[in-house]
Amino acid sequence: MIVRLVLLTATALSIRADTNAFADGLFRKLPKAGSWVEYNVQFELSGPGTRPSLRVGNVKISRLDTVREGGHECCWIEVRDENRHLSGKVAYVYITKYLLPVEKLTSGKPAQSDIVRIWKKEGGKEPVLTKGPFENRRRNILYFPGTPPAARRPVDLKAKTITVDGQDIHSQSVLQQEAIFEESLRHIVSFRTWTSEAMPFGVLSAEIEFCRYEQDRLLSSFVRTFELRKTGDSAVSLLPNCN
Repeated sequence: MIVRLVLLTATALSIRADTNAFADGLFRKLPKAGSWVEYNVQFELSGPGTRPSLRVGNVKISRLDTVREGGHECCWIEVRDENRHLSGKVAYVYITKYLLPVEKLTSGKPAQSDIVRIWKKEGGKEPVLTKGPFENRRRNILYFPGTPPAARRPVDLKAKTITVDGQDIHSQSVLQQEAIFEESLRHIVSFRTWTSEAMPFGVLSAEIEFCRYEQDRLLSSFVRTFELRKTGDSAVSLLPNCN
């Protein structure tokens, strides 16, 4: 597999081009233990090779306990990802619990290879312990450092103002990145992140686009849009026995 990475930084209105991103996706800084954030999410699937659909959901990210592992201080980060049909029927619920060294999370240079272990729970199934991330790149790439994603098509890079916990929060910067995967088909993953240092994990809003091409013909486009709505400081693990 051949991977090409393109880092794009752009300035628009009051937006500061940010070339020192902590991580790709919804995790840019390590907050204090107990911190959590919850995003409203919209899912849109389109393209000639798909059945177009629109769904909604929520993603909650929590910083949990700090533990000693292999002589290093580590902490648990848990992600709950729920996808619902517009009728309200739940399509899926995934819970992922990551253990990572605190030093890596605060150095600004973490990677998927730094993950000590991962617990994954899918719907009503039992949790599964694994060393590797989700095999489905569309899910794994959203949350943790790895291959940088952002946007191939022209996008509006204006600053955003989003109401979080009843207060209007203004974005401080936008990071835009793109990754191209050359496999049997070409995959282009694009990611845009609107940041705010006032928020626990540093991300106010984000958009990911995952496109599949056969030569230059678009087969499918999968877009997820995230907007932060709630924060808190009393996170409790949904997988308390998974350590």
